[in-house]
Amino acid sequence: MIIVVIATVGRPRNVEDCLRLLAAQSRRPDLVLVSATSDGDLPEPGGAVLARLPYDARLVIGPKGLTRQRNRALDVLERSCPGYDGFVAFFDDDFVPREDWLENAAAEFAARPACVGLTGVLVADGASGPGYDLAQAADMLGCGRGMLRRSDERARCGPARALYGCNMALRGAALRSVRFDEALPLYGWLEDEDVSGQLRKLGELFRSDGLVGVHLGTKSGRVPSANYGYSQIANPIYLVRKGTYPASSAARLMARNLAANLLKTPFPEPYVDRASRLRGNMRALADLARGRLHPGGAAELR
Repeated sequence: MIIVVIATVGRPRNVEDCLRLLAAQSRRPDLVLVSATSDGDLPEPGGAVLARLPYDARLVIGPKGLTRQRNRALDVLERSCPGYDGFVAFFDDDFVPREDWLENAAAEFAARPACVGLTGVLVADGASGPGYDLAQAADMLGCGRGMLRRSDERARCGPARALYGCNMALRGAALRSVRFDEALPLYGWLEDEDVSGQLRKLGELFRSDGLVGVHLGTKSGRVPSANYGYSQIANPIYLVRKGTYPASSAARLMARNLAANLLKTPFPEPYVDRASRLRGNMRALADLARGRLHPGGAAELR
């Protein structure tokens, strides 16, 4: 059984594109759960678009927050399909998979019984730049206007230190003891590192060249920059204390982000509010010094 979970807020066009791309998969999902905050997050009210899809798709509604929304979808899955097998793929609503992503993921899990988590290869990641549109993603994946083209090359698959949250698949059996940490609010930054840390206790993680896609990096619906800046400090420290993220990796990541925000604030990229990110960084460091740093502080920041 192949399940896909899409958590979304305020990006109905992305949801529409994502659902259409899943219909074009060489191995269609058995079930898609769209975890949203209201039916206004879909391209049509009342979830009418879901009824026209060539696979089972359901809308799950509840409070905002990536980790909450993903957990809510998993709770619905366990109630509606108790004892399900196979795997659950978590796609961002702005991720464009090549048309054989799910098929290749199924093959990798079947070939590797010890594998509890898979992640793929990004041709491009718009999250670290101005972003891409769907046409650009299609060109980068080597396709025209129709269905994304399958690769004839034999995929390489090797160990992965961690999964990347915009496109990752978790074995269903592992999800019976793993959940996303709801202490990571809003965008849930580094939730993939935390889940990877939990999964490593249960089995092995792999990265496959057969799981190919483009992360558009859509800028609408993003967390405000100051809140994100707070998370850049609070979340790594929280996960180190929790034991799911290496301290050395956290130190490098925080230093890199702090330096980038500090050095680029005078001349920022047009798509990044560096000054607000830096303000969030400073607020988090102040909370750390006062002994009250926690990821939830990002949601409280004004």
